[in-house]
Amino acid sequence: MIEYDKYKKALKNLELQFANYRALDPALSGLMREAVEESVIQRFEICYDCLWKVLKRYLSET
Repeated sequence: MIEYDKYKKALKNLELQFANYRALDPALSGLMREAVEESVIQRFEICYDCLWKVLKRYLSET
């Protein structure tokens, strides 16, 4: 049986951080905005990596 817990957690973290990004004041600039943008990108990469591992495991087991 394949565990999806890490992927689900990564996806939830991505959704939360993306919501934070969308809630930022458009006039806000500088380090704060850049930090949130970088965080969204990093969480996407983690989510993508988890999904890749789950798919690889699934395809090797079927």
